[in-house]
Amino acid sequence: MGIAWGLIAFRLLQVPGMGQLWPSAIMFGLLTFIVLFLQGTIMKFTIVPAWLIAWGTTMLIITNVPVHHWALFVGQLYGSMLLGIFLIGYASDYFNQIMERLLPTKDKSAETTTDSAEED
Repeated sequence: MGIAWGLIAFRLLQVPGMGQLWPSAIMFGLLTFIVLFLQGTIMKFTIVPAWLIAWGTTMLIITNVPVHHWALFVGQLYGSMLLGIFLIGYASDYFNQIMERLLPTKDKSAETTTDSAEED
């Protein structure tokens, strides 16, 4: 949804006069309100921070890189965001588990001893 929102915002910024301070601030405020409203009503499955981060990332890339093939660009952006979720989310969790096994902390053993003492 953030990619779609970025494309909408980018298109609205192409309207003459919309790139000025107040019109763009009002536009971004309304789009953000719509995001919050949709998430609170009919789209409860969405996660607002992820939506807004994807929106900002899309806007940042679009404004700094010329896009020649929009369909290919959106597909690549979507793929890279999904890959980022898996690499950052799952790979960092897996790395954390490996590091916990290699370098156990003393707090874990103290918690285990306390838990077993409480069970007795």
